Amino acid sequence: MLLLFAVSTLLLAVGSGAWALDATAAADAAWLAGTLLGLGGALVTTVNAFRQRRPTVDVIALLALGGALAVGEYFAGAMITVMLATGQLLEARAEARAQRELRLLLERSPRTARRRVGDRVVEIGIDEVTPGEALLVLTGDVVPVDGRLVTAATLDESTLTGESLPVERAAGEVARSGAVNAGASFDLL
Repeated sequence: MLLLFAVSTLLLAVGSGAWALDATAAADAAWLAGTLLGLGGALVTTVNAFRQRRPTVDVIALLALGGALAVGEYFAGAMITVMLATGQLLEARAEARAQRELRLLLERSPRTARRRVGDRVVEIGIDEVTPGEALLVLTGDVVPVDGRLVTAATLDESTLTGESLPVERAAGEVARSGAVNAGASFDLL
């Protein structure tokens, strides 16, 4: 994707430079190369998407590039190629960021919880938690499971909601797994 972006941008720039120097044949050649590059890439992407029975907007780009080629508008085709490459580059970056954020979220998911057993607190595996049992969440801990607050709590829910400020939750409200205890220790059912 980065290569497609770099080459298509270079061809567009070379064609524009040639056009500015009144070398229209060289400009058309550079823009035609950019159009064909985009057409080939869009064709491959579209065929692969159809094989996987997955819709793609590259069909629109394919039609636009084919149309630009058919009517001899090579500059427009080269510009569409740059736009297509830019979109693919941005999409790839967004996907990589989303995967990284999801991985980080999974890495910080709790693996243990603190169970209240009479006067004692016992650390247990997260898979040992049963609905309705009393759990203790210490300051700075990640809430291990969804549950109802026995006491009020101050929670940092930024990883769940994007809210940057801690949220005050009253007794009886739901605390969601993944929130961080930003206040005093509290009990959870």
